[in-house]
Amino acid sequence: MAVLLTFYSIIIPIENMKRVLTKDVIEEIISKKQIKNPVLFDENLFVQGTMSPNDNKEIIKFWESKGLVAMEKRGKQKYWKDLCIVSYPDTEPTLSCNWIEIFRENEESFTIYGNLKGKSRGSLITDPVKPEQFFKKLLSDKKNLSFNLFDNFNMNNFKFIERIVSDKFYLLLIVFLALVLLGFYWLSFRPYQARKDCANKLPTYCLNSAIRPATAEQCDNVLKSCLIQKGINY
Repeated sequence: MAVLLTFYSIIIPIENMKRVLTKDVIEEIISKKQIKNPVLFDENLFVQGTMSPNDNKEIIKFWESKGLVAMEKRGKQKYWKDLCIVSYPDTEPTLSCNWIEIFRENEESFTIYGNLKGKSRGSLITDPVKPEQFFKKLLSDKKNLSFNLFDNFNMNNFKFIERIVSDKFYLLLIVFLALVLLGFYWLSFRPYQARKDCANKLPTYCLNSAIRPATAEQCDNVLKSCLIQKGINY
């Protein structure tokens, strides 16, 4: 199928909508009538018609608040990403868009249609419907939406959480490794180094294995005093 385009048309692939819309968000759109004007849709595309650039800005702002990314930059050039705008009677979107195909009904016609690139054009959709009709259909067809919390969780809106979690993980890892090294130094290397330094400061006669008991006790006291000064238990 393909969808009729008139005046300004904001076109969104339904797959992109499925990616960001949850059951609760759809019910909110329906109950609060957040989309007021009639829309057109086929099995692949959802189209909102507008009459002015200001309307376009408001609609794009609405869909970005739901998680879609309208435009992206590649180098210095902007491209449409999750949605696009076609301005009648042009047969190209207002910015480059690699997923939309726009065509005239025939060579002599001024009527234009939008089709998801790579999909069969089939029959032509020309009659607008109330937005509730589209969203209720989307809501009722469980193949269109996964009601699993994680499937509906849109990380595009929460990249900062992913970054914070990632940063905290690495920070905690660094702190953990630092504590391990500090513990090793404090419990093993520091006492070992202190005993080695104090042993080097002992008088030469303390190193003689045949010294008298009284002399050995004196050497032990010297060693003990040295270690205490370094904060090490003898």
